[in-house]
Amino acid sequence: MVSMGQSTQQALLSTLLSLVARFQHESAAPRGGFETFVDWLDEHQHPEIKHLLATNAAVAEGVRRLLDEDPKHLLEQLARLDDACAHFASGLEGLAEIAVALNPHARLSAQAISLLRQVDASGGSHFIELVFHGGRMLEILDGSGGEIELTEPRFITDDLHTLVELRLLHHEIHPSGDNLYLYTRAAARLVASGGDSSLTRD
Repeated sequence: MVSMGQSTQQALLSTLLSLVARFQHESAAPRGGFETFVDWLDEHQHPEIKHLLATNAAVAEGVRRLLDEDPKHLLEQLARLDDACAHFASGLEGLAEIAVALNPHARLSAQAISLLRQVDASGGSHFIELVFHGGRMLEILDGSGGEIELTEPRFITDDLHTLVELRLLHHEIHPSGDNLYLYTRAAARLVASGGDSSLTRD
């Protein structure tokens, strides 16, 4: 269970990153405009974030470095973070509808969620991707083993890429040279939460 302290810290981080992105989008200030950002927080009535920057030197230094980055690159990075959060939330019961409404294209496919559920049900921790003439198969190497059933095999590469990007799987290379995927704690939590496989990606 997440403690109130952790929850507050996560909320502050989310708010801070959102405000940095908004400032960079709205402001014509040159790179390195930390003081301008602090003034902007004052103008837009965000005393809690201003206080955080004034009392936490590490956070303030991190924000200085963010603001030193090229604004276009920073906005792209923050957009990727937003997409990743929406992808992850789209598989969580209770958050799925909100995530899809806010970011319709950032959704875990039914096949991706099914894959995680099959690995979880097997009790396995990793599976291998075997490519052969005419197709491919995903074989769970431990637990009760077995082949993972694919409903949309043509999109499995896309699904695996998304799952790795969201850290629901880790990718390694098997000694045979084949792709090896490791099931993560984050994936187990997602499956346990009742990820909604009805939310398919366009």
